[in-house]
Amino acid sequence: MKYLKLQFQEGISRKAISNSLLLMMVFANETVMAQAWAQRTKSTIDKVIAGLKTLGIGIATLCLLWSAYQIIWGGKRLQDMIPFFIGAGIFLAGPELAQLFFGS
Repeated sequence: MKYLKLQFQEGISRKAISNSLLLMMVFANETVMAQAWAQRTKSTIDKVIAGLKTLGIGIATLCLLWSAYQIIWGGKRLQDMIPFFIGAGIFLAGPELAQLFFGS
C-alpha cells in the first residue's frame, strides 16, 4: 500500500480500505467459481439429455419393430400392442420434458 497514494477523507483509514478491497476480491472470486460450477452443471445436464434422447429413439425403434413382428407373424392385434406404443411415447417424451425443465 505504500505505492498507492490516495487522498483520504477524514474518518477513512487505510485499514478500512484494504479490508474492503479484500472483501471485494473474495466475493468476486466466489462469483467466478459459482459461474464455473453452473457452466459445468449445464454441460453435464446437456450430455445426459442427449444420451436420454438417443436411448429413447433406440427403444422406440425396437418397440415399433417388435410390435410389427407380433402383428404380422405373432397373431396379435393392434390393440394388444397399445401398451408398447404408450411406453415408447413415454421414452421419447422423457428427455424432452427433462430439457424443458432442466436444460437450456
